Amino acid sequence: MKAGLFAAKEDKVWLGAPPAPEGPGIEISPAGLVSWAHGSAERHYSWDEVRGLQVLVAEPGIKFPWLISWGVGLLLAAVALWSPREPEMLHVVLENGDELTAVTTEPYGYPARETDLATSLLQGLAQRDGARHHLENAAGFVSAVQNIRTDEQLAVFLS
Repeated sequence: MKAGLFAAKEDKVWLGAPPAPEGPGIEISPAGLVSWAHGSAERHYSWDEVRGLQVLVAEPGIKFPWLISWGVGLLLAAVALWSPREPEMLHVVLENGDELTAVTTEPYGYPARETDLATSLLQGLAQRDGARHHLENAAGFVSAVQNIRTDEQLAVFLS
């Protein structure tokens, strides 16, 4: 299940895609953020450590309609002229300069509004202890995030 930059898998909330065995990932937990690499947790950041974070990800460029893109890709793959594009990476830059990396769930990036929402939501979780209970149910968290469209709705969710 996913919503914007957030995904739920095996009762964990991820920023971007859950990590592949060899890939990077960012888990969001009630205790803070966890940087994953090579299939295991690499570094834990408490919510106190992640204040002032910024989420950075490529914005989508001009795209062909999905069906045309898929058809052209299939045709080019059939004649071995094209291979699927590498997924975009998403980065969380912390105030102390540390950078966490994950693979996006969208191969062409996200609209600026989704990136802004992710930054605001993570900053809100870092500043408000009471809002972190949402993370105890991964699917419920992602489902609730799907319904956040305005700053007012975000404020209610974080209260």
